[in-house]
Amino acid sequence: MECHQAIGKAIVFIENHLNEPIKASDVAGAVPYSYYHFHRYFSAVMGESIGSYIRSRRLTQAAWELVHTEKEYWILGFPSTLNRRKVLREHSRVDTV
Repeated sequence: MECHQAIGKAIVFIENHLNEPIKASDVAGAVPYSYYHFHRYFSAVMGESIGSYIRSRRLTQAAWELVHTEKEYWILGFPSTLNRRKVLREHSRVDTV
């Protein structure tokens, strides 16, 4: 498998398991590379670590759900309004209500 295909396969794996507890080693296990080599390659190509990418995607999804659904912030894993505002502001540089 070509390295760029492995990145694509890893991203699909992350998207399919976004609402589950996953680790970088789980993502590396979904492609035919060792964790060490894949983590280095992913970081070089994507500009962030696998764990950072997963966190970023989860925050983006949570922000989308806060805007487009009737879900409450605590359902999305934010224990308080202040924590939600801080995390989303740091992630997106946009203040939330």
